[in-house]
Amino acid sequence: MTHQRPNKTRKQPRRRFNIDVESLLSLPNKLGVFWKDTEGRYLGCNDMAAEMIMLPSRQEVVGRTDFDLPIRAEEAQWVREGDYLVKTLRRPSQFHYIVTLPQKKLEFITIKMPLFDAEGKITGIFGIDNFIDRHSFQAILPLLAEANCLTNNMQIIRPPTHSPLTKRQRDCLYYLARGMTAKQIAHQLNLSQRTVEHHLNTIKHKLNCHSRSELVEAALSMNLLANYR
Repeated sequence: MTHQRPNKTRKQPRRRFNIDVESLLSLPNKLGVFWKDTEGRYLGCNDMAAEMIMLPSRQEVVGRTDFDLPIRAEEAQWVREGDYLVKTLRRPSQFHYIVTLPQKKLEFITIKMPLFDAEGKITGIFGIDNFIDRHSFQAILPLLAEANCLTNNMQIIRPPTHSPLTKRQRDCLYYLARGMTAKQIAHQLNLSQRTVEHHLNTIKHKLNCHSRSELVEAALSMNLLANYR
């Protein structure tokens, strides 16, 4: 008797964004351009990016993290969470930032995108900053499309005005976003595994999520974990 093997559906590989960095570096000088490593350290930027954060030259930016810039710690954390979201989703996203500099507030939109090596491993983040009151993204959309930086339905992610979660729910979500299982979270917080699972199910209901990955994505995109520590 011959047994036929069941047909297995192969998972479709995630799309890799082969970004044309040369095209991005030639963007109008009204736009800030920067790139970071996976640890959040700036590897380079153009003159406008340095000017935006009131540093004398782009050389002064290299080697710093967002927490080393002249902005508030909670604002730096929100920027960092955006980086983490882009690395987690492995695709470009837009963010709305308002940062407080020593002499003024700055409002801008940033497109961030992951950088990959030849094997598909993320090696860093590339970003484009745009002053909301100085330039329109409509003018550079053709260049962004040519550089393969745009995705369908890419929405602007803004900080929330308040968190819909309790302190204990945020505790569970924080460790979930960092890859822990419910059992590991329970050990970390000195709770029962059943209690942790109850908290996670409650969070899923509040955020209208159905899976762990959706939950982490929602938490990061809504900035629910900013200033956790």
